[in-house]
This record gives sequence, C-alpha cells and structure tokens, in this order.
Amino acid sequence: MRCIIFCLFGLLAIGHSASPPVFPDQYTAHGVLLLPYAEIREPFAAYYDGKLNRSRIDYYGDLMITLQKSPAADKDPDNQSGSLYTIVWEGDSTGKAKRVCFKSGGEDDEPVTAQSLIPNLDGFTRIGLTRCPIESIHELEEGSIQSKLKALTDLEYNVNVKHPSSCELWRKKVAFGEKTSTYSFWYKKNPKTGENIPVTYEMAGFNSLTGSHYDHYVLHYTNFRDGLLSEDLFNINERYSNCGPFPGPGDTKRRGRKLLFNPMKAYIENDRSAFDKHFNEFKQEHNKKYDTLLEVEERRKIFLDNTRFISAMNTRNPTFQLAVNHLADKSEDELDILRGRKVTLKSSNGGLPFKSNKMYSSSGDALPDNWDWRLLGAVNPVKDQASCGSCWSFGSTGTLEGAYFVKTGRLVRLSEQQLVDCSWDQGNNGCSGGEDFRVYKYIMAAGGISLDEEYGHYLGVDGKCHANDVSKDKKIEITGFVNVTQYSVEDLKKALYENGPVTIGINAGVKTFSFYSHGVYNDPKCVGDEDHINHQVLLVGYGSLRGNDYWLVKNSWSTYWGNDGYILIAQKDNICGVTTMATYPLIKA
Repeated sequence: MRCIIFCLFGLLAIGHSASPPVFPDQYTAHGVLLLPYAEIREPFAAYYDGKLNRSRIDYYGDLMITLQKSPAADKDPDNQSGSLYTIVWEGDSTGKAKRVCFKSGGEDDEPVTAQSLIPNLDGFTRIGLTRCPIESIHELEEGSIQSKLKALTDLEYNVNVKHPSSCELWRKKVAFGEKTSTYSFWYKKNPKTGENIPVTYEMAGFNSLTGSHYDHYVLHYTNFRDGLLSEDLFNINERYSNCGPFPGPGDTKRRGRKLLFNPMKAYIENDRSAFDKHFNEFKQEHNKKYDTLLEVEERRKIFLDNTRFISAMNTRNPTFQLAVNHLADKSEDELDILRGRKVTLKSSNGGLPFKSNKMYSSSGDALPDNWDWRLLGAVNPVKDQASCGSCWSFGSTGTLEGAYFVKTGRLVRLSEQQLVDCSWDQGNNGCSGGEDFRVYKYIMAAGGISLDEEYGHYLGVDGKCHANDVSKDKKIEITGFVNVTQYSVEDLKKALYENGPVTIGINAGVKTFSFYSHGVYNDPKCVGDEDHINHQVLLVGYGSLRGNDYWLVKNSWSTYWGNDGYILIAQKDNICGVTTMATYPLIKA
C-alpha cells in the first residue's frame, strides 16, 4: 500500500507518458550553458517565437545579443533566406562603449529559422523518475564545473518520488563509428498549472578509439515561462538602422563565421555539420596534416574546446577579442613549449641599473604620448619560433637589432639559431628555454653575435654550434646590458624611447593570450609577478586606444597570431608583467 501511494503521487506530480514532453511554441527562458572542459559558465536569456519563426538569445546579460529571423519574420526584400543579427558593445575613440549591430544573411540551402532552447526529443526514451540534477542556479556559481556536474552521472533512477519538484529523465544514445553521444533531458511539472518545465539538458560524448570524452556540455534552465515579454525584443531594425557585415577579415558566408551569429545552434540541434566545416576550413587555411585517425579525433576535440572558449570569451571582453588561429588545435602541453622564458634568478643578474639620458622635467622635454619603433625602421618583420621554446632568443635578437639601429641607422637580422646552439655554457637550454641576460653574457664571452645570413637561418630545433666559422668582423658586439627599473611604467617608456626596442619577460600562460586577435588585452588572470613570467617578447612602442593605455608588443608566433604578430597589452596593473623583467643591450662603439 505504501509503495502504491508513492507511485501514484509520482505519476500525478510528473505525469508518466510514453511520449516525449511538449513545450509551448512561444516562451521565455533564462539559464546557464556549462562547458566543463573549458571551465566556462555562460548565462543566457532566450526568447523563442515558433509562431512567427524568430528568436533572440542574449549572453552575459546584455554583453552580446543575437537574433535569428526567418524570411517571413525578417521581411527583407533583398534577402529571401532570413537574417542573423549580433549586437555587441564597442568602445569609441573616447573610451565610451556604444552598441553596434552586425548582420549576416541565410543561404538558399540553409535558410534562417528560429533557434529553440529545447532540443528535439524525437528518438528519446523515457528512463524514469529521479531527483532533479541541479536544484537551483546557485549551485553553479561556485567551485569547479567538473565537480558540479559529477552528480549527473551519479543519479539514481526510478526512485520513490516524494514531492512535485522531482524530474523525469529522457535519454537518447547515438553511435557513429567509435563515438557514442548520450543526450539526457530532465523536466518537471509546474505544480500549479501542470505545464512542462525544462530543467537540464546534457550531452556527453565518448570516443572508444581515444578512450576519452570528446565532448561534454550542459544547459540548465531557470525562470521558464510560457509566452513572450514584448514585441520590442525583436524590433532590431527600428533601433539599429545600419547593421553591417561582421568586422574583421574573412567571408561571412563561411560556416565558421555563422557560428558567431548563433553559437547556441551547435548545442541544441545536435548537428555537427557546421562545426565539421569550420574544422575543415581551419585545416585547409593552416595546411594541417594529421598522421592517424586517432590524432584527427584528438585534434578535433581540442579545436572544438578552443573554438567554444573563444566564442564564450568574446561575449564578455569588451576591450579585446580572440580569434581562431594556427594554435587552435594545440594541447596545453604543446602551447607550453612555446613559452620558453625561464626564471632562474631573482637577485642580481649582472646588469646595470637604468638611468635616463635626459632630464625631462628640467629641460622642458616630455615623453611623446605614443611611440612606435616600427615606423622608424628599427624592427624586423615578425618571425615564427615554430615548436621550439626559443622565444628568449627572438626577444633578445629584437632588442639587439633595435639598439644597433639606434646607434648606426642600419637594421640588420641577427641569428637566433646561434643563440639556440651556442649559449649552453651560460645556462640557456636551446629549445627547452633560456633567458635574455644569459644571451648578453654569451655574446660578450663569444666576441659577438653573427648576422642571420652568416651563421645560418633559424631551424626550429637545437643545432650544432659553429659560431667560430664566422669571422669576427661580421659580428656585432656588446659591452653590457641594462635592467630597466622593475614595475616602473615611466622608466620603461624612457628606456624604450631613448634606447630602442626593449626585450621583456611576460606571462603568456593564460589561455586568452594564446588566441588574442585585437584590442587592448587586459585579462586580470594574466598576473605579472616574477613567478608567472614564462615568455620572452619585444616591446616596440606604447600608446592609447579608446582611452586604454597600452604597450605595443611583438611576439614570435608568426603573423597568424594576434594582430599580424603583435599584441596591445594594457599598462594598468602590470598586466602580464610587462614592467617586471625588461632589459636592453649596450652596443659596442
């Protein structure tokens, strides 16, 4: 009798049915998208209108607004395939933020339709009654996403349901090749109205070939209710009369670009074709070749995680943007190889203290508001260190070339390969890392550094030292080096302005740094103390963009990275440690 009562109560509360639940064709829903492998929580607000075939999804409050309008809803005579809109904040020249609107049309074979936040439940099977996996949005606000989601796999099904807040679980498994995708959907009944309320939707993909999960994401819904709030939610044309193409290079018709206008599509519709085309475009653009099927699957998963990370970060960073680049299929271990700046000394490294050559206050002179050594011809083109932790050699040759230019008016190309091959006695470790001051000590001990054309071009691997084969009169010598005053913005500007490009140690270990595209980089996670310095680059200028003061920094990860190989790093709060470890050489007369 006791079991019968509980079972009847459960059936009344949740409504046992052999058919998947049905939801209204107009609704409003708030929630959060969880990407556990990227540790991302992406809050959203969705407005779905199936009657007029249109939808709107906002991310992180109002930081990013997307709209999807079918041809009937868009009513654009010039576009018979519907339109996708993205509205974001953009800073103007005074530093004030303003709304900007971008638009992309649908295609004949893929017209725009409304984007539902509830998956198509055809093919799902009822598993049974269970407690709801996540009771409230507050459970998701603290701690690791991985630990929060562990409960999803630990739930007990067909339990005795004792209250109306319990959930019913529906599930579908799809196998293709070595991959198995498991889709789980929890919903419950509104105890007052009896209407269906979505609670959680999870996708977990397992690859038996790699023995790992190739994909995992969760949508948790809150504040779901029938009907729309206001017609004004969709009146974009009245508010933004000039919605132009998406900014930056590239064809907005490309599938990768389409994902930026409607990122939720990839999670809800279970259609990987857009992502697959994006991955294929990436491989073609960067000439990626993988040796085995196993590597293809591993690279695909890394690329998927990174593209989702990039999309999520771009909605919350108003001063800088990320982009898919040639590193998007690299693992964290592979990216770490590129960061070869070692920190072995926190005491004196033998350099001279910085002393300015000018008395700016007494002479009436002032530092310029902005400076760029590239415009004067003191900087060589961006190079590529390849898969070798030799960043320290590129940062060092950059400041040596700049200092030589300031002294002679001639720009030369010096040999990074010589430094990789020959400075082991001074404590550098070739492709396994090094430091700028050890470069200076090697050059003084060796009687100079050779030109690139004399010693031999950069190889990207440790080579055999043959510096003695280059005649001494074809080498550039130095007498010492200078340590710029630590943490001093003013002294670093003076050193740069007076002596040429300065090499700096920075923290490049933050994930956003790897995919920087443009804008003033100011990720607060990029801590700038000595313990976090792991990369060597070249400081070539400074300035201000839209009210944000920045350092102009040249990297050695090719022109595919950043803004043609450069990054603007915020001066505020010593982001990434630009002022922590800066040096420049003293060229011998």
